[in-house]
Amino acid sequence: MKLLTQIINENHKDIDIISSLYESAFPDDEKAPFYTLLQREKKDNVEFIGYYDDKDFIGFTYLIHDDNLHYIFYFAILEKYRNQGYGTEILNLLKKQY
Repeated sequence: MKLLTQIINENHKDIDIISSLYESAFPDDEKAPFYTLLQREKKDNVEFIGYYDDKDFIGFTYLIHDDNLHYIFYFAILEKYRNQGYGTEILNLLKKQY
């Protein structure tokens, strides 16, 4: 497994899949409107990252950074890729990076 990353913005090629995953993965009372995530992604302290195994979209993280703290606000994996080690691999990548 070799994960690739891509920054997610409103022009991302998989924006419909990402939006659908976001809407289905979290309860309504825990979600901001999806367009708000895309607007805030433009800030320097925000990272909206898509994860791929080769060309297949696996999932995403939405991170906010503040000084020496890094918050994972949202983390979701497509259902068909769950329980295959992708979540662990993504967390390991984030630990190495931060």
